[in-house]
Amino acid sequence: MSTNSKELIWGTYGKGGVEHCGGRCPAHPLEWVKLEDRETSHLQAILRTQRQIRFTYYETGIHRLLAARGVKPETFSYAAEQEMFTKAAAGERAWWLKQAKK
Repeated sequence: MSTNSKELIWGTYGKGGVEHCGGRCPAHPLEWVKLEDRETSHLQAILRTQRQIRFTYYETGIHRLLAARGVKPETFSYAAEQEMFTKAAAGERAWWLKQAKK
């Protein structure tokens, strides 16, 4: 069974949302967007940092979208995943600290 790459959606907090507040503040609500509408850099970041999509329709779909754009897909990186987790944790800590001061 195959999935049309144009049908796939992805949840995002927007550029900088995870780093800012871990997606907790009203300025960065979770939005569902079509993968085909994402920038190439966003698709590459998904491939680099989201291990859960490996060997799924999402990985295949992103590869197809990038191929159509003439771009070589990046591969998953443990270091990039850890960097994303570190930034997300820092953003969430900052958000909670801000809430505690209210």
